[in-house]
Amino acid sequence: MKNLNLLLLLFVILLSTTLSYTQEFIGNSRIRSENYQIKNIDEWDNSVNSTSLTRLGVGWSGEDILGHKWSMNVTGNYFYEFHDGEEDVNSTGEPSLYEASISTQLPYDITVQAGRMALHYGDGRIIGNDNWGNRGRSHDGVILKYEGLINIDIGTDAVESNQNKDWAYIYINRNTEGFNIDGAYLIANARNTMGIALDFKTMEDQLDVGFDYWNQTWYKTANVDNKDETAALIAITIDYNVNEKLSLGGGIDMFSETNGGKWNSTWGDYHQFNGTMDIIADNMDGTWNDAYLNIKYKMQDWNIDLTYHTIASEKNELLGGDEIDIFLTNKLNKHINYGFGLSQLTPNDNSDESRWMYIQVTVTP
Repeated sequence: MKNLNLLLLLFVILLSTTLSYTQEFIGNSRIRSENYQIKNIDEWDNSVNSTSLTRLGVGWSGEDILGHKWSMNVTGNYFYEFHDGEEDVNSTGEPSLYEASISTQLPYDITVQAGRMALHYGDGRIIGNDNWGNRGRSHDGVILKYEGLINIDIGTDAVESNQNKDWAYIYINRNTEGFNIDGAYLIANARNTMGIALDFKTMEDQLDVGFDYWNQTWYKTANVDNKDETAALIAITIDYNVNEKLSLGGGIDMFSETNGGKWNSTWGDYHQFNGTMDIIADNMDGTWNDAYLNIKYKMQDWNIDLTYHTIASEKNELLGGDEIDIFLTNKLNKHINYGFGLSQLTPNDNSDESRWMYIQVTVTP
């Protein structure tokens, strides 16, 4: 990364002396305090965890001497954690480089982008930047982008490290009035993930129906051990806007496996799927379902979101449970917004109930 930082610095100096460009500063700061509770007989044991993220960056864009459009951005993170529990795990702050990339336009509507990038496609189920996490997720690589009748992105890793090793993907998108289709093939974490996501809107966009099918295979078991070890995900969603204030929704995620395969979601943003407590999905076996109902309501300056999940395994009735998630968000002004959340999980195995609460404030200059 030292060589990449040096190249970016030299590029900035070159731009400032030879080309005309526009410059934009970006930044935000987010503070979140979370309280985890586990019921112990008639009492609740508490554990409070607070984190903060400050993200600052600058972007440049313009045209080169041949008239090709180009852009560049550099963004840094500063993460801090305070934990109130049995062990003191407070951090002194962790600075990191979140994004640092250069892109330029090529002939035939092709753009190339290289550097450290926060990748996010579609709803983030397969490739996401973990925007919920106060660290975020980014990858070092090179991407070729084509925009036309269909949009095609082809990316691959640029350096080898623990977080960025042997990954590549192709993502295809076609969006027309009332219909959107996404397709992807991702190689990462020793797995091949491929599939398709369809989205239909009708009744003047009041009704939105989505369908996903994704399949994963394992390198070693498929190519070396000659074993058909796979995992699959089928997702169906339905959302209906009753009026400007009220919307109703629901759906089901169905996971399946062959020969012991288990769905891997480490490139996706799964905090928004299968319960926001992020507990049940990590402890399920390979074959399970998550059926859910959702109500969203706008009340003056408040947005209220209520979701009920019932999660069950097809092979083990003790796995899974019922979870209720409630969120309230408010935009104080164009610079400040804040929110509250409450979740409660009742496991199927009659073990202790657990709760999760949070309060979050985000400031954007």
